Amino acid sequence: MRPLTLGDYLNDRTTPDKLTKEALDNALSLIIALNTLLEAFGQYRRFTSGVRTVESHKATYASINAKRKKEGKSLLTIPMGSKHLEQYCQAADLEDADGKLKEWLATDEAKAVYEKLGLYFEDFSATPTWTHCQQCPPKNAPHSGYEKNQYPRPHQTPPEGHLHPTFW
Repeated sequence: MRPLTLGDYLNDRTTPDKLTKEALDNALSLIIALNTLLEAFGQYRRFTSGVRTVESHKATYASINAKRKKEGKSLLTIPMGSKHLEQYCQAADLEDADGKLKEWLATDEAKAVYEKLGLYFEDFSATPTWTHCQQCPPKNAPHSGYEKNQYPRPHQTPPEGHLHPTFW
């Protein structure tokens, strides 16, 4: 199985020397965690989105909003606190067109892995062909039932009736 690399994550959008030490450390930590996750999953997945510069982030949302406008949908606000941004390097999207990664992530086997790795995932209904992964809890969790900034750490069990906070 081919491991994910820093080059894959940076994807010609930036170079390691342009990142802060903290952002580079975050990127390397994320890549290690994702490779560990994918090894347990047993299948390689490529990045569909890794690090983003502010310019590439704005362009991504301009494209999304152009499509939404054509479809008569409301436009999205650009999330300028995205953990994909190069000042953070704490998020990535992995290809998952077949849904098998999401299916596996819903198992107890996967939960034991990603909780140890400190990974969090966006609500799967919002990511039809990819899986968004990040190494920090989200600022809000509209799908988990938790109040803002009141998350159990990944190793804690959420209250009964709530989704695990790693899925938001």
